[in-house]
Amino acid sequence: MSGGDLERVWSNADCLLSIAEKRGRQMSSKIFSYMATGKPIVHVFYAEDDVNVSYLKRYPLALCLRAQEDLLAFNAKLLALWLVWSQGRRASWQAVAEEFEELLPEHVAARLIGKMDSGVR
Repeated sequence: MSGGDLERVWSNADCLLSIAEKRGRQMSSKIFSYMATGKPIVHVFYAEDDVNVSYLKRYPLALCLRAQEDLLAFNAKLLALWLVWSQGRRASWQAVAEEFEELLPEHVAARLIGKMDSGVR
């Protein structure tokens, strides 16, 4: 898929889907980009220590579903209800930026500059 096609699909999507890797210890490279869109996000995870879940719990339009066979019926019902609830909802960039201030480029840059000024490398 070309970059232009991908961007069109991304911008036209009503909801974004994130699927974690099985061990759950790796941060998805897209999770913060997903939150920056302000769109609802469904995150399917395998491990209780999935690092994405701790961030998504703070995002107001996220649904995290544990991929576990005995939860299939519960997850299906929860997903159906959540999709109806989340339809047409968006989180403003301002709200996302306020909730995740520590992840904004200017905050990260200021921390790096502070460390460099203090001699910590």
